[in-house]
Amino acid sequence: MLHGAFWWTVLLLTLGACGTRSQEPGAFNLIDMLSERKDLSTFTLLLQRTRLIPALNRIQELGCAHTGMTLFVPNNDAFEAATRGDTPDATFWQNVLHNTHDVDNINVALRQLLWYHVLNYTLPERGPQMGIYETLHFPSRKRIIEPSHPGVLPQPPDVPPHPGAEDEGDLLGRQGQFVRVRRAQMGSTQGMCVGVDSSGRGGAKVLRADRTSSSSVLFTIDKVVPLPPTLEQFLRTNHDIAPTFANMQETALHAMSKTAHLTLFLPSAKSMSLLSPLERTYIMGPWPMAQEDRMRLFGWHASSIGLGDGEIGYANRLREALAVNMTTILGGQVIVHTAKDSRLFVNQAMVVQEDNFVESGVVHIIDGLHLPYGTLGMTLEKYLLALHATKFVQLMRQAGLGGYFDEPKGAYTYIVPSNEALDRWLEHRSDSLETLGASPAVRIARDQAALRAMLLYHILPEKHAVHDLFDGMLLPTELRLDSLGGAAQQVDVQVHNTAKTRGTGIAFRAVGIRKGPVHAGNAFVYLADDVMHVPLDPMQTALESTRTLSTFVASLHAAGTDESVRTDPLRTYFVPVDAGFAKLGLVAKYLLLHSKESAADLSSVLAFISVHGLQYASTLPRGWTPLRTAASAPLFARRDNHGQIHVRAVQKGASANAVQQNILTSTGTMHLLNSVPFCPRVTITMEKLARAAKTTQMLRLVRRAGFGWVLDGTAPHPAAMAALQKRSSKCTHPKLVLLAPEDKAFAQLNMTQIEEDMPTLRALVLLHILLVETCDKSETIPGLQLPVPLWDNRSYMTLSDKRAGGQNQWGELAFRRVQEPEPSRLGYVVGVMGARGTSGFDHSAAVLEYGRTFMPADNVTVHGFIPGGILTIDTVLQPFHPIWIFRWGWAGIIVLLGVPVLCVFATYAFAHMRTRRGYVLIPDALEGEEE
Repeated sequence: MLHGAFWWTVLLLTLGACGTRSQEPGAFNLIDMLSERKDLSTFTLLLQRTRLIPALNRIQELGCAHTGMTLFVPNNDAFEAATRGDTPDATFWQNVLHNTHDVDNINVALRQLLWYHVLNYTLPERGPQMGIYETLHFPSRKRIIEPSHPGVLPQPPDVPPHPGAEDEGDLLGRQGQFVRVRRAQMGSTQGMCVGVDSSGRGGAKVLRADRTSSSSVLFTIDKVVPLPPTLEQFLRTNHDIAPTFANMQETALHAMSKTAHLTLFLPSAKSMSLLSPLERTYIMGPWPMAQEDRMRLFGWHASSIGLGDGEIGYANRLREALAVNMTTILGGQVIVHTAKDSRLFVNQAMVVQEDNFVESGVVHIIDGLHLPYGTLGMTLEKYLLALHATKFVQLMRQAGLGGYFDEPKGAYTYIVPSNEALDRWLEHRSDSLETLGASPAVRIARDQAALRAMLLYHILPEKHAVHDLFDGMLLPTELRLDSLGGAAQQVDVQVHNTAKTRGTGIAFRAVGIRKGPVHAGNAFVYLADDVMHVPLDPMQTALESTRTLSTFVASLHAAGTDESVRTDPLRTYFVPVDAGFAKLGLVAKYLLLHSKESAADLSSVLAFISVHGLQYASTLPRGWTPLRTAASAPLFARRDNHGQIHVRAVQKGASANAVQQNILTSTGTMHLLNSVPFCPRVTITMEKLARAAKTTQMLRLVRRAGFGWVLDGTAPHPAAMAALQKRSSKCTHPKLVLLAPEDKAFAQLNMTQIEEDMPTLRALVLLHILLVETCDKSETIPGLQLPVPLWDNRSYMTLSDKRAGGQNQWGELAFRRVQEPEPSRLGYVVGVMGARGTSGFDHSAAVLEYGRTFMPADNVTVHGFIPGGILTIDTVLQPFHPIWIFRWGWAGIIVLLGVPVLCVFATYAFAHMRTRRGYVLIPDALEGEEE
């Protein structure tokens, strides 16, 4: 409560205009009338305790006879009723009435309350149905706990505590507080209520009006009329105004309550619907920025100047003024005008509730909002707070990225993770650095750099609406890295409908979007389920890829290029998946051998799939285009009409297709291929394949038999060359493919005997070398880089065949498809074509693995033969030597079957001829008979 000893002020106000005329003789004094009323004894006792009776007598003695005085006196029952309950008011009256020994001798609060029941004039018998009347209660800024000193009261402060102190402490600007009186419909005092609210509800009912005194009147009422609340109490308890102001800080509310002579036009609760849902959420929020804006919103609706010079703008005064420009406490102006039907308007908003009295002024409730700039002044940061993205805002400020909030340089799209997702990211980041054993200083630096990179990766230039997005597209972010040559890191977009995206159908970098886009000023905001992780280096990306890239990672380690792959800037990698490497067969095995030669070849193969520059799928042209690689040999690539990437090693040849595109890395991007585009500068010979297949025994036999030229492409001996050139073929250059039995297959043979018998050795070796026509481009196992086309019942001649200059009539081999092959086998068996009469174990074998040779630019040798590759088999094929009947062939069979038939036929013919000539067969005479 405030200091209420205003004797000097009261006397000035009451006596200044009336002079010193004394009351007429014989007139009843109101104090005398009170003394005679036992039902008003409590009020009289309180006047005595507060020493107000001399003041009231002095007012009546020196006051003007025609003005008089009015007392609203609660009866004893009213005071007793005021003590019931456990409210602050009930506690106050309990202390006043029952705990008199604890009451101080000044009774400031009680004095103010009693003065509020006194008018310095006589209330007329008739008046408006709803009227307001000034009382002798003068609210003061002086606090009860502030001591007073002898002299004039109130004492001016030594230093004004804030603007408004020049009013000498009067919160209403030298005016008394008003009380509202509701009369009966005809305007009489019958049925009158005192202290009703702005709607005419509540108040104390007048029980009796005593006009015995000639110039004064005493009204007996059934309730104690409470003082108007402080502004703070009004804002916290009134539900007709916007709840925004009740959420202001307590210190702010307390300070505003002590601001003098306020005229407020506060928006109603319904008027908050004029704000967007996000604006309402923000302005009601607990954030310091929102608290400042609530104060600003209050300032736009409040004036301490009022009608001028601090005159409070009560409704009747505003109507008298018709129109007035009222300056708000923030310096702007509002136009308050009266319509023809006497309704009050503040700019375009109508006053829907007038004259709500508060301790320091008056509050009018309007049905609109006064926003000087047309909006609440929402910024991106405020929108994010309203979206409860508080962690994102906090981290942006912490990382020094507040400029995106305070001074944005254009339109942006923000992908904002939830608070929980960001907490998880921070926790994981901290655990990772602890695991690495980083020092505190290093951890702070790394944390700051990683935090900044992560946040920038969630900011995209320009606004991107949902209808602008399509599946697979890449969008630039604000993250720019030296490893990208200063270019913007990209984020990939997925457009689909899955549970992961929970209805929006949008995902950024496989992170589902739960809401968006939200229009936030000059920005779009998408609320994400998780943090979009910044792309890692190519090695780490390959390790974490959803598709298996273990062969690629193992190849980088084997070639010793893993570190350079991590750090080489501006790189695009066309990486074969494991299945793509597997299609190379023995070539892949050779490249991973622990030898200098294979490591060098592997480095060249890996360099060939490393392309300089950023080659995203959308940037590749539709025609075949050479791309500069780290192997100094061009890799040809193109994009088809469906956006699919195709690459090949030479301008004309088989192509590899991308199975996954635009896998972003810290140095560029990766595209995953279904096969390996083989570097044309790497030579893969049959000898290298044989080493990978671990068929060293066969390799030794080939060289011992004099056919080393088959392995390395050197010139064959003249006899073999002459024989091969005599063969009839529609293709110019044949391809030689070696069938190489695995080493354990020779365990069943007497190799010593075979090696000592050169003709036998040569026959064995020649039977394992296929002669394949290069013009046969058929392929029966798609994707496999076979050295020879295979399908069921397909046959090829070998160098042992007579047609190829050999000595074997059965020198042709045939392949047969196996229905259910074992996993370690290719699914074919090969055997000597036409071999029969034996069990077949020595003349057929299962095909195990394959490997084709790669020659520079796919050139043939100068000798006209192409080393084609190797097929490994599980059995050593033996030359077929049929028995004599199979050697004679059909002629032998005809002779063998024809001689007996002819003999039978000749015998029958001779017997038949003799019978026709009359010859009779006479049996021999029996023993004892004559002939």
